[in-house]
Amino acid sequence: RQMRSTPFDGIPGEAARLIRERDWSNTSLGNTFARWPKALISSLYMMLQTRMPMDIYWGKERLLFYNDDFTPIVGEKHPAAMGLPFAEVWPETPQMVKDEIESVFRGQRTMHEAQLVPLLIRGFLEDRYFNWYSSPLSNDYINDDDDDHDDDNTTNQHNINNTN
Repeated sequence: RQMRSTPFDGIPGEAARLIRERDWSNTSLGNTFARWPKALISSLYMMLQTRMPMDIYWGKERLLFYNDDFTPIVGEKHPAAMGLPFAEVWPETPQMVKDEIESVFRGQRTMHEAQLVPLLIRGFLEDRYFNWYSSPLSNDYINDDDDDHDDDNTTNQHNINNTN
């Protein structure tokens, strides 16, 4: 089997490996990394190399990307959660969090300290508290003639520190 070249070659860690090896053909992004929006590639490159737990949601599907330090938050849903839509990964998420994700896709920034977010851990909802910062990522500032991703121009990024 011949390995394809990716923008994430040489980045260590399991999350980078999962992104490189996943079959993206059943998503709006497709399997050709060269066709992915440059804003997404740049954001993923930065996220994968930081030590702060981070996740990014991209496009209409709200595809989840995360780094190795975010893995404990994903918990038992890892590694299958990489690249899945938000709604599939976090069905237990309170409506308040879902509404906030959508507000970030509309361009708003948010900041929370010690925010309660119940997570499904080992089959049970557990109360977890996070410092949580969200900001939009935009494809608008990049002139790459990428007509295939016009609807993906704003995404959500969380920097989450578990305070519990």
